[in-house]
Amino acid sequence: MIRKLIFSAIASIVLFFPMATSALNLNLQYPKFGGKSLNDIAGGADGLAVLIPWLYNALIGLSGLAAFVMLVAGGVTWMTAGVNPSAIGKAKDMIGSAILGLLLVLTSYIILQIINPDLLTPTLPLP
Repeated sequence: MIRKLIFSAIASIVLFFPMATSALNLNLQYPKFGGKSLNDIAGGADGLAVLIPWLYNALIGLSGLAAFVMLVAGGVTWMTAGVNPSAIGKAKDMIGSAILGLLLVLTSYIILQIINPDLLTPTLPLP
């Protein structure tokens, strides 16, 4: 009986919490990527033209952060490996994979900038 009561309380909180927060004016300030913020989407009709570059630049930044974390983790693994050859090999693989991933992400960014930087700003045909 107690489990059912707890489950129904948690379910009601999960179901009704989004409605309660949408009723509030939260005044959130989202980070800017590429000179645009998600706050700019609500202010105009060009929401898609702001959202796509924001997401792309955010993913580029997050992948750079992930590569940095993997480089640090590989370095720490290598430093703590001692003379264990399997741990050193694992650390080398982590560092190599992080560098390869970072190169792939940066290469895709550079290729997109060289081909046409306007590919990130879609324009819809006017009626």
